[in-house]
Amino acid sequence: MWRTISALAVLLAISACSDGATVREPPDSFTQTKTQTERDMLDRAEQLLLRDCMRKHGFKVWMTPPDNTMPQSLQFPYVLTDIDWAKKHGYGGDLQERAAALAEADPNKRYFQGLSKQARAAARTALNGPAPVGLEAKVPLGGTMRRSDRGCVSEAERLLYGDLRTWYRVTKVTEQLRPLRAGKVLEDAGYKAGLAEWSACMRGRGHDYGRPAAARGAMLGGADRHDRAEEIRTAVAEATCARDTGLTNTVRRLDARYERDLVARYRSDIKAKRDLELAALPRAAAIIAERDIRKEGKE
Repeated sequence: MWRTISALAVLLAISACSDGATVREPPDSFTQTKTQTERDMLDRAEQLLLRDCMRKHGFKVWMTPPDNTMPQSLQFPYVLTDIDWAKKHGYGGDLQERAAALAEADPNKRYFQGLSKQARAAARTALNGPAPVGLEAKVPLGGTMRRSDRGCVSEAERLLYGDLRTWYRVTKVTEQLRPLRAGKVLEDAGYKAGLAEWSACMRGRGHDYGRPAAARGAMLGGADRHDRAEEIRTAVAEATCARDTGLTNTVRRLDARYERDLVARYRSDIKAKRDLELAALPRAAAIIAERDIRKEGKE
């Protein structure tokens, strides 16, 4: 398995003309290949194609191992609901530190930071193409996203998924369904009513927060962040109050309802993305096998 943020996201991070790195999210009704193994296969094949393309342009790219741990903000976007998880990770401060260490140790980051200004500009062009023209998607949260249909990102996706324009469009649409769903839950009257009881429960445990996001921010917020023990105590209190006040059940019910609504509304885009992923699996397997054979031949 391979960490998508290694080459692609690090390179995208230095790009001024990219629309941003793809966020690989946990599977749900919006974005789901058949298994984690198959999702990792697609990721690895895409990284191999990207690496080969960038090498043709004179740039090095390293494959690095994955960190498949989901951040707390993706697992619990409304309120912490898993007391055992909170006891182990608090608000995920340990996971943030591990992700930061992996990013700092990434050889791709060191390599591209070491390039001259002119070379970095050439790398951006090689990666993303000369300008964000050729691909576009009208997205659920509003507006239109655009990217070049040239460059190594597009070349890798074209070779793997075939129909690049459709792949770009449905990927950008489905990527926004999760935050769109979360926004609907957070604005729901039922959720807001549940927060009042949850907040009263938290005050009773010595934590004066009106929203879970405020507690999370206080525990993880920069130089003012609290120590690890306090982070865990607060997180456990949050999850316990969510259970005891019924907020856990409320967010699960609302989340499922809005997910069903969005799946029905964007069914064709979701199906198109799944179909392209499933059709790409044999190509991904062939790409990986070919590179493995080539590697063995050099040893």
